[in-house]
Amino acid sequence: MKASRKQNGSVIIPILIVVILVGITVGVLYQTKSKDTGTRLANTLENKTNPYLGVPCTSSPKVQFTNDFTEVDKIKSVEPTIITPGNPRHRAWLNIASGKVPVYAPVDSELVNGVYKNARGALDYDLHFQVSCEIWYLINHVTEPVDKIKNAFPKTPQTDTRTNPPLKESINFKAGELLGYTTGTPLAHNFDFGVFDLNNFNKGLPTDEGLKYGKEANFICPFDMLPETIKKSYYAKIISSEKPFTNCKDY
Repeated sequence: MKASRKQNGSVIIPILIVVILVGITVGVLYQTKSKDTGTRLANTLENKTNPYLGVPCTSSPKVQFTNDFTEVDKIKSVEPTIITPGNPRHRAWLNIASGKVPVYAPVDSELVNGVYKNARGALDYDLHFQVSCEIWYLINHVTEPVDKIKNAFPKTPQTDTRTNPPLKESINFKAGELLGYTTGTPLAHNFDFGVFDLNNFNKGLPTDEGLKYGKEANFICPFDMLPETIKKSYYAKIISSEKPFTNCKDY
């Protein structure tokens, strides 16, 4: 009996050591990721250049959007941002009820880059806007941009979705200013809206090391940036089956 207990004890001790080591490793990795995010943010403020967008910026961490980015009553349903590790969605999909919808700048911002593309059966524009060093947003699948956006891109669309280097000159837009119209993607008739915050770090998601945008690491629920009444209107349109997985949680 004593020999058996001794053997059990000698088995348990190594297991405990392994468990402790795993816990320490996980803690170190999380602290490293958090430190990396903090370092990137500190470098952004010091250099006054957004590390993902690669353009000069002004720090303003407490940004609030003042306008809708489209007309919410023309949106049939919303497929929200998804926070689930292994299958995240860093931007919301807006399903258009019918026809085309206008697209607006939700806050004073500048168009800094994007792409005019003919890819996967869609001829449209992906547009990326900077608000501050900490905050930026995208609106993808704009089919009819205003002329000053259209003229900033090549006349011939590229055949992939890779984002080009920053525009030679950023284009400023005021909150509520028309960016264009969209019918969305050819089959689903939806378009994308995503917001990213360098102060936010999504635990358990990739850090996008080496990529231009920290989309997976830094995306937030885009509707939380909108005025309260508009925000609630979008929340009400979130598809119920996706509610358990989204970071848009203020129902």
